[in-house]
Amino acid sequence: MIKARLEVIKAIKGDLDNALDMLIDELKNTDLDLDERWSAYVDLVNDNVLTNTELYGDGYIDILGDFTLYDHFHIERRETVTFVSILEHLEEMIEDDEEDVTTPEKIIEWKEKVLASGFASFEFDW
Repeated sequence: MIKARLEVIKAIKGDLDNALDMLIDELKNTDLDLDERWSAYVDLVNDNVLTNTELYGDGYIDILGDFTLYDHFHIERRETVTFVSILEHLEEMIEDDEEDVTTPEKIIEWKEKVLASGFASFEFDW
């Protein structure tokens, strides 16, 4: 009985993994609306469906402007942070009208790079 349940769970997990891979491919599709893709990405990350982590995420920050992860985003070494939280912090900086934070074009470019990566987060390991 236990072995049968295990096989069912393995089959379901395989189906879920395939469905997630297909959805990630759709998120990478630049022919689809960016806002729709980003919204789905945020839901996947916030609901802990997409959980994979990349090392050295500071390469993503360079696109946005002259930022450092520690000074501007208060991220400590070896800390794992989601790309969603990076954008939320950046939006707070923009709302607080901090000096020339970034441009809308850079945010669009950054979102596309994040979506193309298929990662939910990165570990700050400099």
